[in-house]
Amino acid sequence: PYCFEPLANEPVAMLTTRSGLRTCGHFVHERCVAAAHPGYGAAECPMPGCPRRFEAFAPFPDVNDQRAWFDAVDADADGVLSVDEVVAALEATVPGLDVVQFRERVPLLWSRWDADGDGRITFEEVFRVGGLLAWARDHCPRRVARETPDLCNDRLRWFSFWDEDNSRTLDKSEVHRALVKTFDLGRDPEAVQTLTTDLNAVWPVFDADNSGTISIDEFVKPDGLGPCLAATLDHLRRGRRPAAPTGGPAPGGVAPQVVGGHAPGRGPSAPPPQGPPALPPGWEECVTPTGQPYYVDHTSQTTHWERPTV
Repeated sequence: PYCFEPLANEPVAMLTTRSGLRTCGHFVHERCVAAAHPGYGAAECPMPGCPRRFEAFAPFPDVNDQRAWFDAVDADADGVLSVDEVVAALEATVPGLDVVQFRERVPLLWSRWDADGDGRITFEEVFRVGGLLAWARDHCPRRVARETPDLCNDRLRWFSFWDEDNSRTLDKSEVHRALVKTFDLGRDPEAVQTLTTDLNAVWPVFDADNSGTISIDEFVKPDGLGPCLAATLDHLRRGRRPAAPTGGPAPGGVAPQVVGGHAPGRGPSAPPPQGPPALPPGWEECVTPTGQPYYVDHTSQTTHWERPTV
């Protein structure tokens, strides 16, 4: 039950061993880890790609409790912090930071606080007047919240809104955050996990040039991510079945759940004793997040609302 709300908006926790030593440098909301880890045995860090396991957790000190905060970040107790350590900790514990701007600018200006050039800074260099914390609050305030453009009515503005690095492309993390917010999934960890899995599965369909990002052209084309997301959002709002994306990717850009048929290399699934006839080879039946069935032709990488016949 881990949410995707900004870390600094509420109390965060650090993951630890039974004896209280930090197991990794990641942060999670205290309420999320409390719900996910009742305290029995070891568990995996919830951050993707982190191999560390933890046995307990502890509230992370408030940044205003300066010495306790610094000592908690300084896991190896050597009295200095690396740029990665201090950036991650400030992003997680200082409300009101524009984390994208902060993450980009601090490495470029690091020598301003790292006087001896060893790549690390001390307690005083973080907290003194004009130190890193004061600079971050003065120069990287979060922009006044803007109203999210409506995906159905203005896809280009929606694209630009979520293009956080102004690259004129959307990478997978930007798309993921956009979908969590657009479909209001932040408080539904199970739905977020399903979204993560499904986005990974269908990404190659929308990333036509295999660049790792989705360009504006790829987003707005008739069978691109934008129209498919808009169709699903419209379906959710109106409670009706949207027009089939003829020859396009899955409705909403996700193929959440296989409920019948079989895909290439998976082998046919056993048909139920009673029910609709088996799907042709290479097809599978999926459902949208609202339970609407649709059919994926893996050979042509297209989707259809109507059930195919053998």
